[in-house]
Amino acid sequence: MPNIPFLGRGKVLDVYRVDDERVLYIYTDRVSLSNETMANGAPRIGQMAAKLSWFWHEKLSTFCRSSFLTNRLSEFPKEFQEYGELLYGRSIIAKKLEIIPIECVVRGNLSGSAWRDYLSDGSVCGHYLPENMHENDKLAHAIFTPSTKVAAGTERNITLAEGEDLVGSRTMFIMESNSRRLYNAAASYALMQGIILADTKFVFGKDQEGDIYLAGEILTPSTSSFWDVNYQSDLRYDNGYVREHLKQNGRKELPTYLPEDILNSIYVRHYEAYAQITGNTCIAN
Repeated sequence: MPNIPFLGRGKVLDVYRVDDERVLYIYTDRVSLSNETMANGAPRIGQMAAKLSWFWHEKLSTFCRSSFLTNRLSEFPKEFQEYGELLYGRSIIAKKLEIIPIECVVRGNLSGSAWRDYLSDGSVCGHYLPENMHENDKLAHAIFTPSTKVAAGTERNITLAEGEDLVGSRTMFIMESNSRRLYNAAASYALMQGIILADTKFVFGKDQEGDIYLAGEILTPSTSSFWDVNYQSDLRYDNGYVREHLKQNGRKELPTYLPEDILNSIYVRHYEAYAQITGNTCIAN
């Protein structure tokens, strides 16, 4: 979109300027892990991420203010209409925010970087957990485990106190409270659809008045760990499948190119999560 000001690129999202108060999110087909974006994308996962994010935005609107304004192409400004083929089904116009540099992770299970931290000293982001826990165990209650970027593409888990030092105690309190409410509501709903929400990551931003809003991707397979309720972590509907593939096959080059069968498997897993959670088997509408 050469005539639309480009503001930035995340792991999955591309962000464009709409006007002084609004931005456009485009949910791309890029495949992202915690600190790497793959060189090639998986078909249509951006559309599913956009639709899932909007689904959760509507379902969880009573728990937290969302920055989302519209996902209807007919309501986009005229200058975007000529890019309808690119934008349809994978774009959202949202309030323009200053993104807060903390990733708000909530965990219901002991996995991923939380498991590695637990093995080190029995704690995760300042939460001391019971002895003799096993990887992927369900936690007695969900824990808030924020992280922040320490270098390009690299994140570090931090304690609540460290987060307060970075962004202030009021901001951290609001983000933690919102994250917990969102996670608990989403996890309860997902469980009724046969999916365990093992963990998820929220991003927040401030508007010009300093009010805090939910931003970016919301509860998608790129930002969450979705497990089948019957098979637990042995059947995942998220990018953990990519991580396992890379662990078994190694990285021959950076950025990493994924083989076609893995890309197709990513599509299938994202689709299964989308269909089970939303009850909608059609991506196009």
